[in-house]
Amino acid sequence: MDRQNAARPVAQRTAGTLESVANAAIPRAKVRRWLDDAEVRAWLAAVPYGRKDLEQRLASDKLFESYPAIWELMWREAARRKWTPARAPFVGRKTPDVPVVAPLPFALEVVTVFETFTERQDRYADALRDALNAVPTDLVWSMHVTNAFPYPTYDIPGAVARFRAGEITLMPSGARRLLCDDAGIVQLEPHPELTRNVTGICITDMGARWFANDHILWAAIEEKAVAYRPETLGELPLVIAVCSAPEHSFDLDDMVNALCGRWTLHWEKEIATGRVVSSGADRPGGWLLTENRQHVSAVLYAVQRTFAPLTATVHAFTNPFAAHPLPLEIFAPWPTTRWTLATPDESKADWLDGDATLVLR
Repeated sequence: MDRQNAARPVAQRTAGTLESVANAAIPRAKVRRWLDDAEVRAWLAAVPYGRKDLEQRLASDKLFESYPAIWELMWREAARRKWTPARAPFVGRKTPDVPVVAPLPFALEVVTVFETFTERQDRYADALRDALNAVPTDLVWSMHVTNAFPYPTYDIPGAVARFRAGEITLMPSGARRLLCDDAGIVQLEPHPELTRNVTGICITDMGARWFANDHILWAAIEEKAVAYRPETLGELPLVIAVCSAPEHSFDLDDMVNALCGRWTLHWEKEIATGRVVSSGADRPGGWLLTENRQHVSAVLYAVQRTFAPLTATVHAFTNPFAAHPLPLEIFAPWPTTRWTLATPDESKADWLDGDATLVLR
C-alpha cells in the first residue's frame, strides 16, 4: 500500500492563465537601445565634453530623454565633419549644444519636436471643417470644439448631414447652436452678420485648445531663441536645429508656415452677383517677423530617415533680418534659402539645391 502511494505522483496545483497574467510583472515598452549601435558608440567616443550626461540620456527608457539625446549626438558628429567645433565648453557663461569656432564662429542649439495628441486633434478638426465647408451656406459659422474628438470614430459624414439639415438647438446658456453630434462635442454657432462677404466655417473658439504643427515648431524655435539671447551669446550668431522623425507628422511645409506665416487669402464678392471684385494672398505673422530675434541667423529643419545606419535630411532657412548673417556656404551642400527680397515670404526666396544628408560618411 505504501509502495503504491509512493509511486503515485503528487498532484500539483497550477495557476490558471488569467491568474498567471494577474501575478506577472506588467510588460513595459522599451525604446530603441541607441548604445547597442556601434556607430553611435563611435560618435559618442568623439564627443570632447559632456559625454557622461549624453550617454546617460541615450540609455534612458524614456523616449523624451533618449531621442533628443541621439539628435544632439548626430549634430555633434555632423559639426565635427562639416565645421570645427570647440573642444571645451564656454567659461563663465552658458554653453550651447555645439559651439562652432571655424570656418566662422556660431552657436548651434538642438531641439527635438514630437507628435502629440494635440496634432492629431488639429488634423481632425481641419478635416471636419473642410467637410462642412463643402456645404453651401450664406452665413458665417463659428465652430466651438467643447471636448476632444473621439478619433478615429468621430462621424464626420453624420456631422455634415446634421449641418445640411440645419436644426438649431437652444442651449442652456441661451446660445443658439447647431450640434454636429449627440454629445455636442462640436457645435456651430450661426452669425447672421456678413463679414466682408465671407461665408463658411471658422474655428473661432475651442474649449479643448490645441496647437497645429507650425505652432509647435514656432514654440520650439522661440524656446531656444529666448534661452540664448544676445546678452548670453554676445555677437555670436545663433543657429537653431529643429529635429523630428517622419512618424511625428511634421513636414517642410509646416516649417515654412512657422517661419514665414500661413498663406492667407483675401477676397470680396458682390452679394447680388457673387462676382469676386478683389482678391489677394499673403503670409502674415511668421516667426521671422518676431521682434528682437535678429540674433538667430538660421533655422535648420532636420528629419530622421533611417535607424541603421542613422541618416537624416536637413534644410536650412536663413534669416533675412539677421544681425550677423552667415554666408550660404556655411550650410552647403544642404538645400538653403536664398532671399531675393528681405521679406519672410516663400515666394520671394528660392532654394539652393544640394545634398540634404545630415552626416556625410
